[in-house]
Amino acid sequence: MENKIFRNGDIVTDSILGDEIEIYVPRDDVSGEYINKCVEHLIHLPEDTLSAIAEAAKRYCLFFIELCRDAAGERFDPSDFPPVDKTTPAGEMFRYFNISTVEFEAPKNADIPALNLSGGCEWEPEHGIQICILGDKPVYLGGFEGNSPWGRYEPDDDWNFVNV
Repeated sequence: MENKIFRNGDIVTDSILGDEIEIYVPRDDVSGEYINKCVEHLIHLPEDTLSAIAEAAKRYCLFFIELCRDAAGERFDPSDFPPVDKTTPAGEMFRYFNISTVEFEAPKNADIPALNLSGGCEWEPEHGIQICILGDKPVYLGGFEGNSPWGRYEPDDDWNFVNV
């Protein structure tokens, strides 16, 4: 893969986060060199980054299940959701979501890989899951909101499960 040049529409298959992740580059101001740097980073995310993603995904899942339980009352059906509870090891969360797209925007600093990942999850089919990673640090994980890895995120944002 070291000689591969990644472009808009190409598929990344070497990531724990998704079986087939399509590269999406909506603008022409993102260099091929930067895209390659980011794809390599995606493929080789550090273990602590993956652990932080798994923990945040578990918080998102548990929060959403509880939200649905409260809204549905007696009509709540746990079989509509993945079998996740507080005792579920965070590492198991990777089986309940699948990233299908990585979007690249013009970097604010070309030395820092920025990943804007989105896809589906079993607990929230309407908004799915979005993960924004800047360098090795997840900065946003929650429902898809069109966020950017370069965005500013408040620590008290109830819908950003990285911050909880």
